[in-house]
Amino acid sequence: MKHLTLSEQGSFCKLQGERILVFNKDQMVFEGTLNRLKTISIVKQGVTLTSNLLVACAMRGIQIFILDYSGKAVCSLQGGLHRTAKVRESQFKYIYTKEASNMAARFILAKIKNQSAVLKYFAKAKNRPENEKIILHAASQKMAGIVANITETNWIKLQDWRFTLLGFEGSAARIYWETVKEVNLVCSDFEGRRPRVNKDITNSMLNYAYSILSSWVWQAITNAGLELYAGILHTSKPGKPSLVLDLMEEFRPWCADRIIFKLHARAQKQNELTPALKKTLIGEMANLYAKPLPYHKRRISLESIIQRQVYHLSAVFSGEGKYKGYLFKW
Repeated sequence: MKHLTLSEQGSFCKLQGERILVFNKDQMVFEGTLNRLKTISIVKQGVTLTSNLLVACAMRGIQIFILDYSGKAVCSLQGGLHRTAKVRESQFKYIYTKEASNMAARFILAKIKNQSAVLKYFAKAKNRPENEKIILHAASQKMAGIVANITETNWIKLQDWRFTLLGFEGSAARIYWETVKEVNLVCSDFEGRRPRVNKDITNSMLNYAYSILSSWVWQAITNAGLELYAGILHTSKPGKPSLVLDLMEEFRPWCADRIIFKLHARAQKQNELTPALKKTLIGEMANLYAKPLPYHKRRISLESIIQRQVYHLSAVFSGEGKYKGYLFKW
């Protein structure tokens, strides 16, 4: 257990020796050692943590994330970090260079390729009807065409590169979401991706999963000493963790969407994102986070992969190496 998610209203957390205890309605529902904990995510109102626990977490480098009703991380509590200002100085300089457009394109390339990998993943299921397999592979081919267009574009020469790149991303997204609806990988009331809407259960689950993913990336960026709010593709706005959103792109399809699609049959039976469904979703994502995956001829956990991707990005900011988005194997 490395990452604790508190999703029950009224939960009370306290420190006892070197252990964290979680209570709900006077019943202890969790007990664990602090030395095995890396993050605590609070995704429900009315959760209480004692000051002793907060201090203990700060002393051990355990980050605490507080998410709002939509699943957006609005607060991060952490102890003192021993980072050099030079890392952020390099980041601030880089995001205003022409090369930044190429970096943004790499984020979107990896995202679209991983969206395609998700479609192929479901197409290989033995019990999937042949006509649905054809639809999934056809969509993947269309997305390959968009990938080719992005690869062939000279981004440095484009004045309004962000507008063009987001246009490619939007075209791929339309194919992707229309396809998963057509082959019944989402619930019947799903009418399309709505980031700020929780009216249907699929969008509710996606928003919830993305909030968990954002806390993973947030932690990795903080560990690397980079500035959360200075992004490349996503423009800087007050309270908007732009770099978190940038780095999330390549991980969204496989780490969140794919899990939601796998759970759609169970979700279809519910009218809302119930505590039981949340618990299942959290468990599925936690298992993936700890799962060893191929990375440069080795197998390491997804958690380590995300951290290394952030370190690679930090190196690029300092003029070293080249960033390559992580591609999942379907």
